[in-house]
Amino acid sequence: MRAISGQIVIPSVCNLISDLPGRIRLRSDQLIDSEELRRHCRLTLYSCHWLVSFRINPLSGSLSVRFPDGRRQELGLLLKDAFAPPDLLPSSTIAEGDLSLGGGLKRLNTRQALRHGGVAALIVGVDLIFPIPALLLSGATALMLFPLMGSVIKHIRSHHELPVDSLDLGFSTVLISQGLAGEALIDLAIGDASTALQSAFLQGGLDPLARGLVDRLGHAITVTITAPWAGEKQLLEIKVGDRYRGEPQSLIYLKSRIHSGELTVFNRLVDGEWAPRLLKAGDSLQPGSFVIQGQAELVVEQTMLNHAIYTQSHRPSGARLQQTRVQQGLNLYKQLVAPALLACGTFWYFSGAIQRSLSAFQFNPLNDWQTSNLASRLTAMAELRLHSLQIRDPDSLTILGKISHIVISRSCLDQIGGIMPIEHLQPGSALPDHTLLSLLAGMQRYLVTNDSIPIWSTQLSLGEDPLAVKQLDLDNGAGGWRVQLDDGRVFDVAQQANPPASIPRTHLNPLEIRLDDQVIGYVELRTSPDPSWIELSKALSELGVVIHIVGSDRRERIAQMVEPLALPNPETIHGECSWSERLDLVKQLQADGSGVAYVGYVMNDMPAAFQADVSISIDVDDDSAFTEGICDVVIDEDAAWIARLIDMSRRLEATANSNFGLIGITHLLSAAATATALINPLQTVLLADLPLVLAELRNLAVMSNLKGRKRFNSPSAA
Repeated sequence: MRAISGQIVIPSVCNLISDLPGRIRLRSDQLIDSEELRRHCRLTLYSCHWLVSFRINPLSGSLSVRFPDGRRQELGLLLKDAFAPPDLLPSSTIAEGDLSLGGGLKRLNTRQALRHGGVAALIVGVDLIFPIPALLLSGATALMLFPLMGSVIKHIRSHHELPVDSLDLGFSTVLISQGLAGEALIDLAIGDASTALQSAFLQGGLDPLARGLVDRLGHAITVTITAPWAGEKQLLEIKVGDRYRGEPQSLIYLKSRIHSGELTVFNRLVDGEWAPRLLKAGDSLQPGSFVIQGQAELVVEQTMLNHAIYTQSHRPSGARLQQTRVQQGLNLYKQLVAPALLACGTFWYFSGAIQRSLSAFQFNPLNDWQTSNLASRLTAMAELRLHSLQIRDPDSLTILGKISHIVISRSCLDQIGGIMPIEHLQPGSALPDHTLLSLLAGMQRYLVTNDSIPIWSTQLSLGEDPLAVKQLDLDNGAGGWRVQLDDGRVFDVAQQANPPASIPRTHLNPLEIRLDDQVIGYVELRTSPDPSWIELSKALSELGVVIHIVGSDRRERIAQMVEPLALPNPETIHGECSWSERLDLVKQLQADGSGVAYVGYVMNDMPAAFQADVSISIDVDDDSAFTEGICDVVIDEDAAWIARLIDMSRRLEATANSNFGLIGITHLLSAAATATALINPLQTVLLADLPLVLAELRNLAVMSNLKGRKRFNSPSAA
């Protein structure tokens, strides 16, 4: 470790590229070479609530971090954890083949593919200028086939079947044997370029460990045990009865009890509760409690491995949509046709029918169609990233188009737009306007200090002049809060369950504010769906997707809140839902084979989100960084993007299905022309890429038509 700028200490494996206020950029060769380190680094940084943002570039090995200015010293400790050797991460967390990225083999990573393809292209270029002896060129080309050969052998050993990529190997082998090593090198260079582009995007945007939630938290988070001999321990190792420190700006992941000290906490990540609480010795904290003030010694009451909300948050086998008959047929095709073509190509080769052999090895429409399908999804994902939307893997984009139900947590409705405080001074009051809002702004400023998580809304943080608060007592003996200002005035603030009829009330109770035991006014806490949620409801209705709303409040209150959504069926509003009832709802909707998406924000949403076919998070504030790291899709504050994504997915799927016929016909024509010697082997190599180009042009046309769409019709026109 070494210090930079006199404050930040960076790991010794990193080089400092730039150090600007609130942003640094580092570079490490280990980020290029080690996929495990990239995962570990990404998970560690995701776990830090105060970090503004970060980006890892696996091609250059750079890490760009944005952070609050007041956190410079803490950033060094965070970077130390991020670049710690990732030997704690189990290598078996993700089995090979868990990610369906087109059905091909996992050949080379981005850097290897670029290097491999570059060498192939360089040899071709040298041969054009200074002809290389045929024997030497053939030997060099054969060496270039070793990575593909190794992948094929590994696949056969683990799956006991011939992969479609074995046809590529056979095609190149025949070319080399006929003295056409240059054509084989061109084919390798084209394939490596495609692999490099796809791998670069996937490594930058895919976080496979997100689905192993307990492992993710257990290996990314540490707490400081108060026993002097214990030091820092991982969450998975902590036992019931262990004591650890609770400090400001920390998120509590374990069910715990305060042994000594006091804490002021939010329970917003437990289930969206907005009110700050003062907890003392003997009080319990639920997973998801966020400490905003105080110091305390906490006792573990339940470990992570024994807490149902975590152990249920593993995506079960079969939670993804069952394969359609078409997909099953394609899998059968891969199992039967690839060995048959390989056998025919080998037979014709040894029989002297070289052109027929090349046509057999070249005929691979399924692999090209899957490559085209993957390319279209990657293009869409790259386009969406420009709009600040993240999709973890191409499968998630495909599944979005197949959902027929979407379950939305009421907490998400609160977060886009927040809680809007509206002042109601008592008639005839001598206080100036905005006094009550300025009081709340002062309370919010006093509690959260420099942290960016507001209690009520960012409106109070940005728009109102906060009153200077000297002391805030969150327990005034009457169930409310006592606020003492610097000017000596003392206010009492309390939620009022039965306000006067003149005070509007949504599903949140208004705040009654007293000065010298006299009611001076009320603050209405208005929560209504943001216009983007209303737009989403209309769009999903056109797409035939049913909306379900779940929350912990009574059903009547939730129904009152979501009236602007104009849901056609009141039975789709579910109140007083625990985490297990939300999970059961998703399972019930999936029972008939329906696809289900879940939009979540809080801890109680996690088991249901992991059970759903696709999970969606909203990127609205520092709190949402938690769900961002574990969900399949992350949207910004425009909820209507969910409908746009569904529509985009359906149109891409319809186009991909029609591309299959296009690719199949062109492959048949190319194979026939090769078998009858109408075209030479070099033309065969080049024509093999023609259907991919045509299919990609059609995919780009679909993307272009989707830009700027505000309403969504049936995808049948695609």
